[in-house]
Amino acid sequence: METSDGIIFGAGPACLTAATDLARFRRRVLVLAAGPSRASWIPESHNTPG
Repeated sequence: METSDGIIFGAGPACLTAATDLARFRRRVLVLAAGPSRASWIPESHNTPG
């Protein structure tokens, strides 16, 4: 079994931003979510998280 440096609960914009930031610093991240991402509600983001 592999280990993670962090666990993120949820798939909203803040959670996905946190997971992206942790991954940039080479951390192993596990994202747990129940259902589709709420980030899909954002129509356009111009490549700016959050």
